[in-house]
Parts: sequence; C-alpha cells; structure tokens
Amino acid sequence: MTSNKQKVLIVGFGSIGKKHYQACKKLGVQIFVISRSKKIESKDKPVFITKSNALKLKFSLIILCNNTNEHISDLFLFYKCGQKILVEKPLHFKRFEKNELLKLLKMTKVYVGYNLRHLEIIKFLKKVLSNKQAKLISTTFKDDCRSWYKNRNINDSYVLNKQKGGGALLTNYHEIDYIKYILSTEIINIKCLPIYNKEKYTADISNEVQGEMKNNVFFKSNLEILSKSRKRVGEVVLTDSKILWDIDKGKVWNEKEEILFDKETDYPASYMMQINDILNNSNPICSTLESNINDTKKIFR
Repeated sequence: MTSNKQKVLIVGFGSIGKKHYQACKKLGVQIFVISRSKKIESKDKPVFITKSNALKLKFSLIILCNNTNEHISDLFLFYKCGQKILVEKPLHFKRFEKNELLKLLKMTKVYVGYNLRHLEIIKFLKKVLSNKQAKLISTTFKDDCRSWYKNRNINDSYVLNKQKGGGALLTNYHEIDYIKYILSTEIINIKCLPIYNKEKYTADISNEVQGEMKNNVFFKSNLEILSKSRKRVGEVVLTDSKILWDIDKGKVWNEKEEILFDKETDYPASYMMQINDILNNSNPICSTLESNINDTKKIFR
C-alpha cells in the first residue's frame, strides 16, 4: 500500500517519463519531476524541480527514464538520494568502463525497469513453464517507433540515435528480459545481427539476437522498429509440446490451438504495478542490477 508520504522523483519527462508519472498519480504518492524541456505539453501540472534542489532531498524511489546514454551518470549522481532506484531499460548502451563497473558492484536497491514482467500474460507464462523443460524459445516484436512520439520529430528522440542509446537492439532488451523471467534463468552467451539504414539513422533499425541460457535453452528474438504493422508474439518448444502467445492480444495457446490464457493486456497498469512492487516489497520481481550487468557484459563483450 502506497501513501502520500512516499516521495518519488522522475528524471526525464518524455513518453516513458509520462507513463511513470501517470502510474505514480494513481498510486497517490508525492511526485517530483526533472525535465530539460522548456515546453512541457501536459494536462497535468507536475511539480518540477532542478537537479541541484533534488540532490538536497531524500526520496522513497527515484525513476531514471531519460536518454539511455545518461542512465549511468545520473544513477551515480542520485544514488544516495533514493531509498530505491529504478532505471528504465536498458541499464547501459555500451561496454562498461572499469571504474563504472566497480561503482555499480557496490550498489544495492537498484532495479531496471521491464514493465512486461508485471503483465498477467507474462506471469501466466512463468507459472506454466516453471515445471517444464524448454528446448527453444523465440520472440518477435515489430512496430513503427515513429508512432510512439506523437507531435514530436523522431529525430529529436533517442530511439533511432545511437549516441543517445537508441536502436533495435536496446529496444529488444524488453523481449530478452521477459524470456529470462518466464524461464527463471540468465544469459550464457548472445550474438547480435543488426540491420542499419545509415543514410537516415545512426542506430540499428532491426536486430535479431540469439544465444543460450543457463538452463540449456536456446533463444532467438527478432525486433524491428520501423515495421508497417505491429506484432508482439512468441513461442516455446518443450520436450513434447509447444506453447505460443500474442502479448498484445493477451492470448496463450498450445499446438492444438487450445486457448490456455485469454485476458486483455493492460500495459499502463503494468507501470503502476511495477512501481508499487518496488515501493512496498523488500524483494520485488523487477530485474536486478546484477542481472543487467551480466546482460550488458555478454552483449558488449
């Protein structure tokens, strides 16, 4: 149970920052926002605060949802100001420097935000697969990222800008994370196959990752961020059967086309559940700092 005595700081007020803000409003906590934008288009009236003033306060939770290339520096900057910190995925966009890694390994109560873990369909898949031996799991996510930024020039955002930490690979972290989560495992090795449109964008527009998990499961995940149509599906091959799913439709079925799960997916609610889980549980289901350090080291080896 959250209360209006709990203070949450949101760093970054772009599309994801606004989703966290709406989630916090529904939870009834005190919200403070840091934003570099001088023109905030919002029906709400957020309490904006400067970095220097925020550093003088203490917060129950700090949510870092600015550009990916700023995550590490702001994590170090605000670490002592928050009882807990949630870094919007991914933790980092390149190989760790030695000094960065040494600092990160000393940190506690830091989590990385993968809201898909809090969807009912993902929780169902985790439960179903808890006592089954998977052999191969694959996911596909296709969407047009330009539709994510209404009334905003895509070139002003980070999503297709490599220097800001954008691109298909880093967007694909969401799918990689829920694969790990439903199989209760971690990555052993990973290979990335990017596709670029260098005439228009600096970041990869498509990326297929494949590799192996610690429980001997092979995985493959394909993501396209300039697709004409949206699709978010997956399937897992078990020893004697197959399970398939469509996250957007909220459906899970088997190879006999028997429906195993059918419930509308509520993406906005997953942000609220994620924040509530971190604020009120000593062992939230969120992805840990240790797990994300491992992923980053495997991907940018």
